[in-house]
Amino acid sequence: MDNLAWTSVRFDIEGQMSFASLPTALGLLDYSLDVDFSHPYLVDCVLITQGNRVLGRFALYDNPYLIYDKSNAIAIGMFCCVNNKGVAEYLFGVAKQLSKALQGKILIGPMNGSTWDNYRVNTLVESHFFLDVSHPDYTNQLFNSFGFESIAEYQSNCVQVSDYDSSQLNQMEQYYANLGGIIRQINLENMLEEFKAIARFCNIAFAKNLLFTPIKEERFVTMYSKLAPLIDPNFVWIVEDVTGQMQALVFAIVDPKNDTTLILKTIAVKPNSPYKGIATFLSRKLMVVGKQRGIQQIIHALFIKDNLSDKASQRIKAKPLNTYTLYGLNL
Repeated sequence: MDNLAWTSVRFDIEGQMSFASLPTALGLLDYSLDVDFSHPYLVDCVLITQGNRVLGRFALYDNPYLIYDKSNAIAIGMFCCVNNKGVAEYLFGVAKQLSKALQGKILIGPMNGSTWDNYRVNTLVESHFFLDVSHPDYTNQLFNSFGFESIAEYQSNCVQVSDYDSSQLNQMEQYYANLGGIIRQINLENMLEEFKAIARFCNIAFAKNLLFTPIKEERFVTMYSKLAPLIDPNFVWIVEDVTGQMQALVFAIVDPKNDTTLILKTIAVKPNSPYKGIATFLSRKLMVVGKQRGIQQIIHALFIKDNLSDKASQRIKAKPLNTYTLYGLNL
């Protein structure tokens, strides 16, 4: 397309307003195109214009922990663009140029800086749920047309809550107790310290995950505090050993738009934990407690295929719901 131009608005308040309002201007109100100008790894925010019209935007993040195939990666996030191949090619061309200047070897996206933030693009959608990834359905075509290729596939599964033998669950719980395991609910009266402990645990439990970035306790607390009003301690369980060290965690919340749906956001186990099978136990505990409280289905949300969450999900006969892709482009 002719007369396209780009402008950096990283430190331009008026430009940031245009950047933030672009989804509304393009009629994309149904999509989660969130904006955060305070992200610690954000280095640039760019608007793509044609005359007085704003047609696209993106942000670039230089995250020193973002390594793919032993190469430094730059993340492209806060992505929003009209459904036009020419505009997208110009947008990605600018992103590629700026990423090379940052010494990046691969451009990864959509990703708002790290895997703690909004990332991936939905490729197949059966039903959206709270905290789900959501992009216009043409987004994949725009990435593919510029040469981006999938570097990771993700999935959300849904399992219908059914009766489970609670006596067997009690036996499993006693087994872990005999090993010194303490299984407890999150303490809402001490939420700040609970979040800090969960942050420390997650930095250990997820350290070997693809594209892992350690998160500071303060930022974790800020992010998860937004979910605090939705937390029901019946759906957040912590497993500790006798020394008080966290060994496993399951974190789920009720979908605020559907009180019969539970969203399993996180299930994690410390590497080399002595509590074998604890992830399956926690998944089944959610089933039992959920049924008691009127939950009809549990969504295992946004996990990478073939990992711990995938295996635990398969054991309780969850069915695929939505799929997602993360793209990479060699620079």
